[in-house]
Amino acid sequence: MKKYMSVIMATILLMSFCMFFSVSVSAVAKATPGLGETSGFFSYELLANGEAQITEYNGSEAEVSIPSVLDGHKVTRIGERSFQHCESLKKVFIPACITQIDEAPFRYCDALVAITVDENNPVFDSRDDCQAIIETETDTLIAGCKTTVIPDTVKAIGSSAFFCCSSLTEIVIPKGVTHIGGAAFSRCIALKNIMLPDTIIQIGGFAFYGCTSLESIDIPDSVTNMGDYNTFYGCTSLKVIRIPSGVKKIGNGIFSHCTALTYAELPDTVIEIGPDAFLSCNSLLSVKIPKTVTSIGNRSFGYEQKMGDMIGSPIPDFTIYGYPGSTAETYARENEFTFIPLNEETKIGDADGDGQVDLTDVTEIQHLLSSMKTNADEETMMVADVDKNGVLEIIDATWIQRYLAGMEIPYTVG
Repeated sequence: MKKYMSVIMATILLMSFCMFFSVSVSAVAKATPGLGETSGFFSYELLANGEAQITEYNGSEAEVSIPSVLDGHKVTRIGERSFQHCESLKKVFIPACITQIDEAPFRYCDALVAITVDENNPVFDSRDDCQAIIETETDTLIAGCKTTVIPDTVKAIGSSAFFCCSSLTEIVIPKGVTHIGGAAFSRCIALKNIMLPDTIIQIGGFAFYGCTSLESIDIPDSVTNMGDYNTFYGCTSLKVIRIPSGVKKIGNGIFSHCTALTYAELPDTVIEIGPDAFLSCNSLLSVKIPKTVTSIGNRSFGYEQKMGDMIGSPIPDFTIYGYPGSTAETYARENEFTFIPLNEETKIGDADGDGQVDLTDVTEIQHLLSSMKTNADEETMMVADVDKNGVLEIIDATWIQRYLAGMEIPYTVG
């Protein structure tokens, strides 16, 4: 009997130990940094210091105040894309305890109109009722929405600050801003107008990627760096672009798939043009390449890439204007494009080759198009192809007339 009771007691003790061990392991697991937890509508994970990072919001409220505490853990961080696709979210409040906010926390929150930071927050602020989050120490705007008004005190637009803000239609960047971060306005598909001040020095890669409604943008001459990759990729409404005079490198794919682009002006400061820089710019039928250019990447100009086509196909009748013996001529010859040679005295619009652009050039174009006798052959007169579409037309004469009348035109003459 004693032996039997001993076995029973041993079994009870073993079971108690196992239950205690199981509970202990469960408790440890819950507090282990990096493991996902849920509290109400918030998913979070613990950081190494025991504080909480919000990883996802699963609610549908129109107004949300970020909690200061979740399950007894102080909330100090908002994770990347943690509020994405919250279609009902209109207002969000950031408490004083939040000291780190990762990129694009509110992407695809199209209804968001108000972002407020607690005035006691030591790291971030929403000064001047700007409806945005600004990193106080650096004056960098790190997250905005469609109603954001950027304060004059802001010095930089952070990476992904307006990423996928698909209801943003226009924005004014104030004087004093020097940098626009990578992907800052990426996929802002409704953005039509943006004003850039002459204080901007750098525009990051992917900054305006996929801004399909952007029709025009004036890039100031203060800009010396336009990003290494895909800065304006897929801006399918962009028609005219002028590269600032301080830019030396045009990055890879920077204007790729800008299908409406008809004119691109490259300054004499450009040295390098990266691969695919103007790939699938199907409406760009010609380009003038400065003699300063020493490197032109594969498929930089004159190629169209369709879905499933990894190599790309030449755009028919693509024309390159450049200087004899230049990298531009080499690129044209290697890709079997038409090459129109220029010289130091060549002026765009000088149809008769007399070194001046005047009304006689208009007359020469009219005579050529009317099959009348001209003072220059057709190939020489191609320098009067003002819109550089590869064809000399009456519209080129019109552009020259407007230039001579002192009117503003979207192309270079003279």
